[in-house]
Amino acid sequence: VDGGKYFLPTSYYWWGIYYRPSIFEEVGIEAPIETWDDLLGACDALSEAGYAPFTIGTKFRWTAAAWFDYINMRLNGPQFHLDLMLLKESYTDERVRNVFTYWEQLFDHNCFIEDPAAYSWQEALDFMVQGDAAMYLMGAFILDSYPDDLEDDLDFFRFPIIDPDMPIGEDAPTDGYFIPVAAGNIEGGLDYLTFLGSKEVQQIEFDENGNLPTRTDVDISGADEATQKGIDLIQTADMVVQFYDRDSTPEMADAGMNAMMEFWDDPSIIDDLLVELEADRVRLAEAQAAED
Repeated sequence: VDGGKYFLPTSYYWWGIYYRPSIFEEVGIEAPIETWDDLLGACDALSEAGYAPFTIGTKFRWTAAAWFDYINMRLNGPQFHLDLMLLKESYTDERVRNVFTYWEQLFDHNCFIEDPAAYSWQEALDFMVQGDAAMYLMGAFILDSYPDDLEDDLDFFRFPIIDPDMPIGEDAPTDGYFIPVAAGNIEGGLDYLTFLGSKEVQQIEFDENGNLPTRTDVDISGADEATQKGIDLIQTADMVVQFYDRDSTPEMADAGMNAMMEFWDDPSIIDDLLVELEADRVRLAEAQAAED
């Protein structure tokens, strides 16, 4: 439209560390876990008690990217993270290397289930449902796949703080709609998007499905306790970003998530991986600049 690309945002959601309160109580872990050291301590306590601290399914790589997002934001701040996503910062910067140093601490403390690449995120959720794992770093859509009869034993908290001097960033992906340029009925598509973006439809989406509206004039006073907690988590953040594979270019995100999977299998090769990622970043940034 008028030489530009437009996106109609209709809803958004929060991310957090979901956990089983009953397991925390059994092991003697106090929620919320607020610091990195406390998170590592919780992993140790859960492992000793026979639980996998975190479940995760990395068959689809974006679940691992969430860990990069949060560790980077908690260590280096959300603005540095966003600048890295926008190809403005170097992957060989020591600050990025430090993200993986902290990530490796989670491996050292046996924080994850074994062989996560064998599972999709929904398949990995079974470890939590069956009571074998205590936590899952996941978006609010986890509730769509969680058994209704177990929701009373499910809660969440903000990703723990690493550097208290850093602004707090949160992943809050926004969903919405585009009209393909080759669509057969552009006018009808615009009418439909107008309908989807209306106050009335977003109110229904919130009331019936709990989808957080992008419109500010929708009444959200009827939010249940969990939804209000998620709203508060986002509203008290200093900055919100989308997600690793949404904030960066598709090619850079693909290379980055591949590197994360290789790092997961062998943390010792991280320096080589970061050199490769930096080469990708420079190439893509130069191509982007040439287009501008």
